[in-house]
Amino acid sequence: MNILLITLDQFRGDCLSSAGHPLVQTPNLDAPARRGTRFTDAYTPWPICVPARASLATGRWVHDIGYWDNAMGYDGREPGWGHTLQAAGVRVESIGKLHYRRADDPTGFEPGPDGGPRWPDGWESDDDLWDRLHIALTALARLVPDGDPLFEHVAEGSDDMPAHVKASLLGSSVSIPVKDGRLLLGTWQGIYFCEFDGPRSRQCWIKCLPSGVI
Repeated sequence: MNILLITLDQFRGDCLSSAGHPLVQTPNLDAPARRGTRFTDAYTPWPICVPARASLATGRWVHDIGYWDNAMGYDGREPGWGHTLQAAGVRVESIGKLHYRRADDPTGFEPGPDGGPRWPDGWESDDDLWDRLHIALTALARLVPDGDPLFEHVAEGSDDMPAHVKASLLGSSVSIPVKDGRLLLGTWQGIYFCEFDGPRSRQCWIKCLPSGVI
């Protein structure tokens, strides 16, 4: 017997023609609904997606397993149903989007043929990363273009106002939790220093707060 679990991201439970929606037509989803059981009172354990996925993977409440937000993807440290199936000799495969922490974490899925992960969106090469950064900086440059009179210092006649606006949009500080001597960064998170008015000499201040202090 095979078990197929299909999950959808950002999909309202009533957006099914089998649920009586007056506009949406979902024949492929309606077919298993007709043959099976629809749980009309099911509700997500958390309002944002990554913690909800961790809760789904483990069958436990988010406050119990500690994956609080989208910066804390499921990493397998709390065993889930995938681990239970694997221990019973059942192969557990994943296809598509998981939004877990890292592709090589032991999250209860079989490794690929080369020993690595199978899921396609769980790892990015350096080239992919720099492409994303380039896209982000290009979008920022279009939003706050250099030379636009709107972004000039009226009193000073300076032309560095676009740099100030970009820095304000990105923010000048960030708080990052640390656990066991490591930064708790999310799957797509990194720390980047952006200089829009340089080259200049800058100072970076790092302060470590005791546990429980915000």
